[in-house]
Formats: sequence, structure tokens, C-alpha cells
Amino acid sequence: MAAVPQNPFAVALARIAQPGRIVPLLLVAIAIVVAASGLSWPGIAVLGLIGTAGLFVYRDAGERRRDARELARLHKELQATMIYVTHDQVEAMTLGEKIVVFNAGRIEQAGAPLELYERPANLFVAGFLGSPRMNTFPATLVGYAGGLATVRTPGGGLLQVVADASQAGAGAPLTLGVRPEHLRLDGGGEGGIPGHFALAEYLGDVTLAYIQVEGVDGMVAAKCPPDVPLPPPGAAVRLRFDPARAWLFDAQGAALPALQDAVRLTG
Repeated sequence: MAAVPQNPFAVALARIAQPGRIVPLLLVAIAIVVAASGLSWPGIAVLGLIGTAGLFVYRDAGERRRDARELARLHKELQATMIYVTHDQVEAMTLGEKIVVFNAGRIEQAGAPLELYERPANLFVAGFLGSPRMNTFPATLVGYAGGLATVRTPGGGLLQVVADASQAGAGAPLTLGVRPEHLRLDGGGEGGIPGHFALAEYLGDVTLAYIQVEGVDGMVAAKCPPDVPLPPPGAAVRLRFDPARAWLFDAQGAALPALQDAVRLTG
């Protein structure tokens, strides 16, 4: 008698489940879709596990990360297609080969993790991916020439960003976005975005510096090397960045076309 093929999802679930432990993720639906080459059960097997707050909870974040790593390993081992639904952007970035970002039931953007991180289609995607999230500053377009958009930012300074602003007129309200790892702190001089140093979080491999900037809700975050000395709280600082490492978004939140994607991905 021929052996009955096992459902790959059941095999995967048994591998990650432990006695007395709740496996479904908080507010997560997991579905594994397996192409049935040579299998006797229906051509595609789809199974979803849906958890709701209060029913499925984890004891700590370490369990989530451990299970995410196990799911990634099983994904490669079983050669199965996995659809993983999560509110956790770290899980999305580390597990996904392709990410689909939803907002109120609408697809905002789909693509590879690095593609979405480096080329967000709008402010929602830009803010969802990355920790700390992308810093945003109110800005006004002053002019556009030679592939560089000149904007006025909080404090009245003029800054340039590599972006196609040819369809926006002078005076158009924009949002400037810069990720924490692309911001540099400078203690003096002209240019940049002025602010005041507030506090620091020393994480060992990196230091998160927080700066208060006039006209910006909350504090601006900058990632600094751990051995770089930081100013005392209240000290005046300037925030600087590479023009090719910033983004501009229009009044509706859509990203202005980038002209140097290759620079962002490899620079």
C-alpha cells in the first residue's frame, strides 16, 4: 500500500509547536500554499491560522523572533510558498521575499523588502518600514534644476534633494523624509536643519540621538556610531544629510520620483 503524503503545513506546524505553547501570532494570519506536485490531496493546500488580541499572545518578543527564524528556515527547507500576515515590520523585512503593504484594506505598495525600504511609494510605507521610523520635516519647494529639488525646511534653511520635482510648482508644500541612519549631527556652521540635542539611547553597537526641531512633532532620531561623542542636552546642533539619501513627498503623501535609485541602493 502506498504511503499517504503528509500535508506540508501540518508537518511545519508540528515542527514549530511545543507542548503547552500557543503558536499563532498576535493579530497574525499564517497561510502556507503548497503546490501539489505528485501529491494525492488537492492541487493547492491552503490553511490559515488567525489570531485575535486577547486570545493569542506571546510571553515576550523573543518568542516572536525565534518563531520567525524557524518559519524562515522551514520556508527554505519545505520549498513552500508562505503567506505571512503581520503588523510587525521587522518580521516583514526579515521573512519576506516580497512584501505587500496594506492600509485600510488597500494595497499601498508591493515589492522586495529593500525596494520598499529604499523606494517607498508614499509616506505610509516610508513610516511603516524602518526602526526608528523615517524622520519627516515640513518643507516648501523653492526651485528645481538639474535633477535637484531645493526646499526650505524648519529654521528657514535651504536644502537640496535628488528628486524629480518638475511637476510641482514653486511654493508647493512638501514633506522631507530622512532615515535616522542617513542623518549626521554637526555642532555648528551654516546650512542643514537647526535643532537642539535632547537625549541619547546607548545600545552598544549604535547610539540613537534625539533632537528637537522647531515645527516637527516629536523628536528627530539619528543613528550615530557608539564612539562618537555627543553634545550635552540643550546644545544647538545642525542635521545634515546626503541629497541622494533623502525623499520628498507631495501634499497627498505620494513620493516624488527619484532620479538616482542606484545611488540609494549601492551608495
